[in-house]
Amino acid sequence: MFSFTPCSATGCTNLAVTGSQYCLVHAQTPEAIASDILDRITSDLSVHSLTLTNTEIRGRDFSGSRIISCNLARNIFIDCTFSEASIHLSFFDFSKFINCSFGELNSRYAVFAGSELTGCTFEGSDMLHTNFLGASIRTASFNDSDLYFSIFTHSYLESVSFRDCNLKKVDFHSSERKDVSFKYSNYEEAIFTRE
Repeated sequence: MFSFTPCSATGCTNLAVTGSQYCLVHAQTPEAIASDILDRITSDLSVHSLTLTNTEIRGRDFSGSRIISCNLARNIFIDCTFSEASIHLSFFDFSKFINCSFGELNSRYAVFAGSELTGCTFEGSDMLHTNFLGASIRTASFNDSDLYFSIFTHSYLESVSFRDCNLKKVDFHSSERKDVSFKYSNYEEAIFTRE
């Protein structure tokens, strides 16, 4: 699991980024540190236990990468590609994803809670036990995906398509849904209310 080492700067409550004793706010060369970590993710293809938070990531291609037990929370991802990537037990909570592609993603126990996703596609993905608790998702497609036991509780979904998806045990209770399509999906096996 990734390190919970706090930033060494006095009074800072952020976690230190991998390869530094400081968070990116207090590191002397934040761009170089972030670039090094992102290069590791895209070139090693299998990374684990990395921490990189509070940075903007543009146009990166993470296709085919294996991201395992990493903390990538509170980042902004713009025009990034995660096609055919594997994301297991990793945290992207409270991040923003703008026009990102997650086509054919393999995800297990990933956390996108509290995140904002706009113009993203997850088509043809296997996203088991994936957490979108309280996420805001607009203009997105999960078509042809297996979302078994994933969580969309308290999320806001607008112009989102779940066409031909496995929604068994997917939790949508207390979510707000506008222009959401479940065509050809087994939505009767999803959870929409709590008794």
